[in-house]
Amino acid sequence: MPMSYVIIFLAVLIEGPIATLTAAAMAAADPRLDILMVLFVAMVGNLTADACWYLLGAIGKYGKILNYIPWLKNQSGLVNRASVEMRKQGVKVFVLTKLGFGLGSIPLLIAAGILNFNWRKLLGAALVTETVWTGALCTIGYQAWANLGNITALFEKAIPWASVSIVACLLFVLVRSVMSHSR
Repeated sequence: MPMSYVIIFLAVLIEGPIATLTAAAMAAADPRLDILMVLFVAMVGNLTADACWYLLGAIGKYGKILNYIPWLKNQSGLVNRASVEMRKQGVKVFVLTKLGFGLGSIPLLIAAGILNFNWRKLLGAALVTETVWTGALCTIGYQAWANLGNITALFEKAIPWASVSIVACLLFVLVRSVMSHSR
């Protein structure tokens, strides 16, 4: 089973939230995986990824990397804005961005590296935010798998009501459109 944790670490390092949710669901499905160990490995994977993004900015290779990663090139504006915000409010911006689920944390970490923002100041905040964020993702993934039968039953009951609601809205829009064109 230790190899499973290595795979989880690598998956979280590369992807993050989806890998964390999947690993937690796997822990719910397979009693040989310990959810607390999955949480720990996912946290270490996320912190390692954060450190890599920070180092990318800190070692000054950000400009060269842009040529190889088109997605990151599109984030240049965010990196510039993040640099301004990091100068102003530092750790507060970091915490809000990390907990705000988005790709904003990657440009922020690169900006922190470019600015040579003190990593020790970020480390405490990173530990807290990763505990909260990864803990929430593990809880959601674990509970979603554990309650899959209940969720499926809920969707089976909701689909007819949702379908009727969508059809009613479309009819309302259609009737209103026809009436406005007839005037």
